[in-house]
Amino acid sequence: MTDPRLLLSAGTSRFIRDYTTGEAALAPFYTGHPADIQAYARKAAEVRDRMDAAARARVADAYRPLNDAARAKLDRVLAGDGFVVTTGQQAGLFTGPLYTIYKALSAVRLAASLEAALGVPVLAVFWVAADDHDWAEVDHVRVLDAYQYPRDVRVASADDTPAWPMSRRVLGPGVEHAIEEIVALLPPDGYGGDVRALLRRTYSPERTVAAAFEDMLAELLASFPIAIVSSAHPSIKTASLPVMLHELVHAEAHEALVVAQSAKLEAAGYPPQVSLTPDASNVFLLRDAGRDRLLRERGGWLLRRNGERIDHDALLAEAKRDPQMLSANVFLRPVVESAVFPTLSYVGGPAETAYFAQIGCLFEAHGIMAPVIYPRHGMTVVDEKVDRTLAKMNYDVESVRGPFAKVVSDLVKAALPAGVRDALRAVDRAVTEAYRALEESVPEVDVTLAGPVRSSRYRAGTEVRRIEKQIEKQFRARNGDRIEQLRRAAASIHPDGAPQERVLNVVPMLAAYGPGILSRMHDAMPVILDRSMPEWAGVSCDVHQEPNVHT
Repeated sequence: MTDPRLLLSAGTSRFIRDYTTGEAALAPFYTGHPADIQAYARKAAEVRDRMDAAARARVADAYRPLNDAARAKLDRVLAGDGFVVTTGQQAGLFTGPLYTIYKALSAVRLAASLEAALGVPVLAVFWVAADDHDWAEVDHVRVLDAYQYPRDVRVASADDTPAWPMSRRVLGPGVEHAIEEIVALLPPDGYGGDVRALLRRTYSPERTVAAAFEDMLAELLASFPIAIVSSAHPSIKTASLPVMLHELVHAEAHEALVVAQSAKLEAAGYPPQVSLTPDASNVFLLRDAGRDRLLRERGGWLLRRNGERIDHDALLAEAKRDPQMLSANVFLRPVVESAVFPTLSYVGGPAETAYFAQIGCLFEAHGIMAPVIYPRHGMTVVDEKVDRTLAKMNYDVESVRGPFAKVVSDLVKAALPAGVRDALRAVDRAVTEAYRALEESVPEVDVTLAGPVRSSRYRAGTEVRRIEKQIEKQFRARNGDRIEQLRRAAASIHPDGAPQERVLNVVPMLAAYGPGILSRMHDAMPVILDRSMPEWAGVSCDVHQEPNVHT
């Protein structure tokens, strides 16, 4: 199959547009603008002051460098002569949506650009969020079938399984059926055999969700200078324990900081990305029934799901004995990453970029400068057949990104014979003008007649629209093949009415184009570091001095 076109896509939300263009209102919420090389330089100086080689070595065995180039960078980073760019994602089935791959490749591109600009080694690191426990979010992928209809491929599981983190959740026999199902949807030629073998090497019933995800990602990224880490690795758990304990001790004060920053963000005109739950800590606890969030209650703790009450001192003592029992929520996870790794930047999706605006002061409360947040790249993969279909119908990619019902309606209106279109407009205009004139003149006979005339005008307009819909319906019936071709093209570009990268999985693309498609994606991602960017002053917080337990 001919290589597809790769179209870079910018974030569609107002927040991301304002963030990338340097809107001044966002300056107080971030360490620096992602295109400002001086922001990364300031962060590098902070990391050097805070982390010596011994601090970096605490998690040395947690890194999984994927090749010699990554290993060489890692050795220098661990020695104190380098930094990392992190990104990450929960452990989705078969690597989850396409944006997982785009995050990793964006991190590789940014690391290389920062290395050239700063003159020190910078290693891309992918953090597998192996502590996450939401099975419903990761038990399926969405792919297009032979008719270009989106279809879920799902791993069946018992409903009564505890809410285990993905580092402990076993895939079970349902994964074998999922592999067969997705393989059956792959194109018959191309690289289908290689992809089939990859899935069977990495996914099997006895493996955990996180381990399978990590191994498949490692094989896909084996040619790029990147390392993988798991949030569940014992060294990371041990190194992050001071952060977790510090968070528990100061949970109420830290909640107030996030609440205040979220209120400032809203006052600046941006709704907070993550809603806040009163008295909910940023820490989860692992119990026999699974992973559960800790809530503050009368000087102690309450597990949100099962209602168990825990004494504060007993919880701290238990955590010190077994650091594996604690894990961070979405707010605290980036703090943990920056505490255990020499992190310059985090590559995040639109939602992550937005919620970092809420947590700059949480970093400060832990004695850490927040990393520079770099929005990941997005793209749309357009294959040759879709391009031909669109060209034949005088459409471009942007014109089919909206809801398909509107796309078809626009197509029908544009494709109707000119005489029909003109006649419909003429009828509508004539009816409207005639009734308006009548409505204005009948009061000379009787003012009470204006109401009935107005009602009649509405009925006449409705009748014109009914006739128009009948004509469109007949046109659709006679042009069903053309509309179906457009539907298939639109489903490939904007499945389920959403960006391709948020819906579809990478497996069918690998089967169609081979592993080289990942290199093409990587090469298509630009990184612009502009020294002339206006400097953002950084996060401003009223953080009181807390006892430093990060030792």
